[in-house]
Amino acid sequence: MKALTMGEMMIQLNPITSGPLRYVSLFEKHVAGSEGNVAIGLSRLGNTVEIITILGEDEFGENILSVLKAENVGTSYVFFDKGHPTGVYFIQRDFPFQEAVEVFYYRSDSAMANIQPDIVDKVDLNSFEVFHTSGITPLLSENCEKAVGRILERVISRRILFSFDTNVRRKLIKSREEVIKSFKVLVENADILFTGLGDLMFITGRNVNDVEDLLSDFKKTFSIKDSSIVVVKMGSRGSICWQGGEVFHQEAIKVKPLDTVGAGDAFDAAFLSFFLEKGDVSFALRRAAFAGAIVTIMRGDYEAFPKREEIEKGLRALENGDLR
Repeated sequence: MKALTMGEMMIQLNPITSGPLRYVSLFEKHVAGSEGNVAIGLSRLGNTVEIITILGEDEFGENILSVLKAENVGTSYVFFDKGHPTGVYFIQRDFPFQEAVEVFYYRSDSAMANIQPDIVDKVDLNSFEVFHTSGITPLLSENCEKAVGRILERVISRRILFSFDTNVRRKLIKSREEVIKSFKVLVENADILFTGLGDLMFITGRNVNDVEDLLSDFKKTFSIKDSSIVVVKMGSRGSICWQGGEVFHQEAIKVKPLDTVGAGDAFDAAFLSFFLEKGDVSFALRRAAFAGAIVTIMRGDYEAFPKREEIEKGLRALENGDLR
């Protein structure tokens, strides 16, 4: 499969200790960003991948570029901006309560937020089979929203499969209405739609745990295509997928997580890769659940993303009860 993703890649400062950042002194530096994580995951599973992103012409931008090249992600559509920096964000853990995770962004005037929408016209779409982006990207700025809309028009016209993850980041938005307006064309044209319990609650304005009830209300807000595959990620409760009239359930793979940031991106990458290869939802869901779980065992977004043979080995061990 040849895939294209689009989104901001950033530098993540990940604390080695828990607690309020005002008292944290030591951080690990990681390369991160939702669509970049998906691109790296797809590459590790043997797919050919390119990413559209804008980096600052700075040391952090060079760091990200080197990681993409090392992970065999194509960089033909990685552009540099002299006037704006590469985005940065910090993670805070276990404050003000245990297991809390909060993200602090420094990306409002980043290179990606200042993208020139017509830059996506440089992308040659002829050989791509799937395009993936998330709700983070159009909400970064008005320019980002225009750029996503512009590339999506071309993707649709060429009948390229479109994968979209709602991936709501509340610190990037002003209101629920803003999200609904921005997501409308994306959700309604998605061939594969990923979302989560939290996103469904936020978009529908309902704080309930009944997934089918939430999805029903979600469909009153958006006209989802009958042919779309809809995947709802529920963390420790597993995942559910709707394909036509069929419903597929997948239990979560139990691990002792160290860092849950990036787990949803790993899930997306594995599901896309295995589903588009086999056409089997259950097969893809199980491998997506494993990838999403195992990536949480170390700090960083993508570092623990398993290769194809590692996923199969891990699943065999789970099935046989042999965890040596």
